[in-house]
Amino acid sequence: MRQPSKKTNSKVRRSDAPLTPSKRPARRAKDPTRGLQVTNPHAAGIDVGGAEHWVAVPPGCPEPTVRKFGCFTADLEALADWLVECHVDTVVMEATGNYWVVLYDVLEERQLGPVVVNPRYAKNMSGKKGDLSDAAWMQKLHSYGLFANSFRPSGPLRTLRAYLRQRENLVSAASQCIQHMQKALTEMNVQLAADLDGTWRFMTMLLMAYDKGMLSWSVAGHDPALLVDPAAGTVSELPGTGMVLGMDGSVQFDQHSMPLAGAGKILVLSTDGVHEAANAAGEQFGRERLKACVLANAQRRGLKKLSIVGTEAFANL
Repeated sequence: MRQPSKKTNSKVRRSDAPLTPSKRPARRAKDPTRGLQVTNPHAAGIDVGGAEHWVAVPPGCPEPTVRKFGCFTADLEALADWLVECHVDTVVMEATGNYWVVLYDVLEERQLGPVVVNPRYAKNMSGKKGDLSDAAWMQKLHSYGLFANSFRPSGPLRTLRAYLRQRENLVSAASQCIQHMQKALTEMNVQLAADLDGTWRFMTMLLMAYDKGMLSWSVAGHDPALLVDPAAGTVSELPGTGMVLGMDGSVQFDQHSMPLAGAGKILVLSTDGVHEAANAAGEQFGRERLKACVLANAQRRGLKKLSIVGTEAFANL
């Protein structure tokens, strides 16, 4: 019985056959300015950098039309002077980091019409030729009006925005400091314990912070703070004692917190020199007498001086 013959593919290229190059033509990026009308004939472009700025002015200006300038104030003034000599009335630049801010202010002061664009728009614009600098390419695109100006508020609004941002940063930093109080006491205790080893010296400390209605504190052997509520007629001690600093480097400190809502409450901080003050008979002023003194005079002004006056009067008895 005859077996069927195997068919072979006669079109298979031989391994030693030469490779033929592809006949597909290379694609060229289209010029986005083709067919457009020039809308900004006196436009300039700046390639902003951290150490130098490259500036391009329109063709027809005195050569060279692309120049490099530094980033110092004198360099920025020279840059603006050159643009004024070239009769430039609008300048485009990329919002690269914070390097453009001072340059923008200088150009705005000279009434050169600065325009800030997103770097992504400038970099992704197709059609750039390899031998054309970024500044010259941006100048060309800007002369045809292909860039949209980013919003930048006026001078007074920029000042107000800077203040608001600074306030936000300070509030955020305060919150971080509250979170780091316990760590700060622990690290401080380690250093003091090594320095004061064998001297029997120590330090007491009370770290406290108030942020957005929340009171947070950490205690290292310090007298507790007093919270006075004149409306309720109460005086309470904030919890927390803790080991003094410098005695044992392995001690960990706790952090306490509580909401402090309602107006009119008073926070009293004192040292042991207040309630341990003694009169001629050797009797100490005491914490209970301090609480009564503070509560009885809670509605008066200058409460921070009451404890000093009270202890001095008590010592003279």
